Amino acid sequence: MNALRAFESAARLESMSEAADELHVTQSAVSKQVRTLEDWLGEPLFERLHREIRLTAKGRSYFEKITELLSQLDEVTRALAKPQERVTVRFLGYQSFNMRWLIPRLASFYAEHPHIQVEISADNGPVDLRRSQADCAIRTGTRDDWPGFHATHVAPIVFRPVSRPLRTGDPALDTVADLGRHVLIVSRTRSDIWPKWLQAAGRAQLEPAGWLVFDHGSYCYQAALEGVGVALAETILVEEDVRLGRLFYPFLLNYQDDLSYYFLYPNSGAKPGVREFGEWLVRQATAPRASS
Repeated sequence: MNALRAFESAARLESMSEAADELHVTQSAVSKQVRTLEDWLGEPLFERLHREIRLTAKGRSYFEKITELLSQLDEVTRALAKPQERVTVRFLGYQSFNMRWLIPRLASFYAEHPHIQVEISADNGPVDLRRSQADCAIRTGTRDDWPGFHATHVAPIVFRPVSRPLRTGDPALDTVADLGRHVLIVSRTRSDIWPKWLQAAGRAQLEPAGWLVFDHGSYCYQAALEGVGVALAETILVEEDVRLGRLFYPFLLNYQDDLSYYFLYPNSGAKPGVREFGEWLVRQATAPRASS
């Protein structure tokens, strides 16, 4: 069981060292457990590169299967255990992240952790857990941006154009050049992303039919859903809309910079319930969503 836990954590976090932090063991202990599992299976589960690990195809398949099984095991164990004292976790996120990613998944958290009550707030400014009175937060940045915090990588930030499915009379969206006939939707806080994506697509000089600029990313996504134009979306925030056919990707070219989502809590220690919430959040970010 320890080997399975070590593999699941390392695969989810894509890091032996982060898995060691999460499991409160040494990195060598995690590596040894994973090696033991690989020897028992007779298959390598990771490609071990210079400074990173990457799941093999069989490792990815195995990870997806055991993630579900371990979740079921935890649920059964909690059901048999004595009732736990109720605790409150105060979480600080971004408006778009909370609305488009977190809230649609919260029922899963409460099913797993009925004793933990989550209070959710939003602030797009720099993280200050003392000022916000939050116990933990989601913030975007790089791995070295969080002095004073325990930081767990949740997901990379990947941008891709999205549009409402085209209707009769809408301009075509077959090539990147067709964006010149559409309104491009942008968030003021990431106004640099469209030019970077267009440059990567070989159309740095493209002039769209117009620009629509919003202060908040959540407005951008709603405008795209209403057919106002084409938004350059964080894929993690529109995956449900794409899965259900409310939005589609006209082009598969991604733009990714060095920013990622991180789950933070103070180095001074996590309040009861914070680690459980963070571990659940990371699992949700890495687990495939079921099709409807």
